[in-house]
Amino acid sequence: MKPGHRSRLARALIGASLLLVPTVWFIVPYVGNRVEVPYLLLVIAATLLCYIPIATLLLNLIKERQESEAIPWQRILWLNPPSVGKAHTTNRWLYLLLTLLAPVCLVVLGIMGIGSTLLCRLPNIFPGQYVCFFDLAAPFFYGKCALAALVLAGWVFVVAVEEIFRVLWIGDSQQERTRWFSSALLLTLLGLYSPVIGVFRLVLNVVHSLLLRAFRSFWLVFSLRCMEVGLVAALLFAGVFKSGLDPLPDRLRFPYLSVTNKPVFFALEKPTPRTTRSGVNYGTADRPWEELDGKDLRDFDLSARSDYLLTCNFNTLTRWPEGGKMVSGFKPDTILDLGMNPGLRVRELHRRGIAGAGVGIGIIDNVFYALHSEYKDNLRWYEEINSFAWHVNPEFHGSAVTSIALGKRCGVAPDADLYYIGLNGILFAGLSTGHSIGYAINRLVSINEKLPQDRKIRVISISIEVGYPCPGLASAVVGTLAWHSASRRR
Repeated sequence: MKPGHRSRLARALIGASLLLVPTVWFIVPYVGNRVEVPYLLLVIAATLLCYIPIATLLLNLIKERQESEAIPWQRILWLNPPSVGKAHTTNRWLYLLLTLLAPVCLVVLGIMGIGSTLLCRLPNIFPGQYVCFFDLAAPFFYGKCALAALVLAGWVFVVAVEEIFRVLWIGDSQQERTRWFSSALLLTLLGLYSPVIGVFRLVLNVVHSLLLRAFRSFWLVFSLRCMEVGLVAALLFAGVFKSGLDPLPDRLRFPYLSVTNKPVFFALEKPTPRTTRSGVNYGTADRPWEELDGKDLRDFDLSARSDYLLTCNFNTLTRWPEGGKMVSGFKPDTILDLGMNPGLRVRELHRRGIAGAGVGIGIIDNVFYALHSEYKDNLRWYEEINSFAWHVNPEFHGSAVTSIALGKRCGVAPDADLYYIGLNGILFAGLSTGHSIGYAINRLVSINEKLPQDRKIRVISISIEVGYPCPGLASAVVGTLAWHSASRRR
């Protein structure tokens, strides 16, 4: 390729990178705060718009060289199987194995966010640090197969444009030894809008340029980049096929339960010794076992264990010894009843008729057992987000939070209405934390708009730690702002 052509390509890439930086830093957040669209989707759209002129220029350069030098376009793009020069003949297979494993490991670390999470712990200096690949697993994509296919096709287009640029930039000449590095630097410029993405782009581009220079095959490098596309497809699959929320009907019918999970019953077993993860027993004479929830103690002598029994955890499933094996005067049922008292003289308010009647409480937490006796009569709405078909087991945290809020025997507001959005604990913790929270908040806002004035949702409980970096954290913030805005309108 002629020097003038390379200067045109360099100007095109530099111009695209300079355009992407202000777009991602300022325009995307502005638009994302006003529409319910994942930020990464807007970043991908902006990237595609910047890549179209580059792709057009690349096609024109290929056509010019094909016409002027009478070289088949397959040869120009190095559409041939991988080949190794004489310098690598001795260790050909070892060299091939190492060069194949390196980019695979880097892609996994970069795309899945292990390394980016560590880098995101740095102070949030650059606005582009909000860009996160886990946005592709957002509930926004639920059921949108066509949109997911378009995103995937756009990603393939970006990968193809970058690798064609790399081939044309390095060229056929073996004399210019620095072209592989300059191509890596130029392609890295397109990720300047985010320092996290920029670091990984630099490493990956250096490896890919070295591979292309060594093996001189477009298909080798493109196939490695397609592993990145495969990971993107996996994230999109999670977003499309995880359970989402159907549109609300014009008139709500209560109670509405989209899923009725079965309760989890634990087999009664003997108490286990207090051990570390390595199996070392650290039990003492005062505290010999782990907690006693659901444990069978009928064969144990607890007559001298009063201090331990008054400080351990147990529940209604715990089986106690009888006769002389039990501490005299120890009454588990009485202790459980005392533990259900919310304190702060709340029950005095209940006796005066102040028990939360007419107040709606929205709770966003883990998937829970909807028919628990503590709150089943208060439950007016229950839906789940992020649950696949095989997820059936409820988790304890949501039931505990709900019981504290409006449980029949232990709640602060036992007459309040319950509107609950359950989040799958496994996927919720990893792929789309902030998105799911924002999605759930917006759902409760939509439900609240259809409720009569005397039964509005007045508070939302989210007993979940959400810190930076958090995939979709911006979505949670936008959802919270929507809640406050709707509250002010009322």
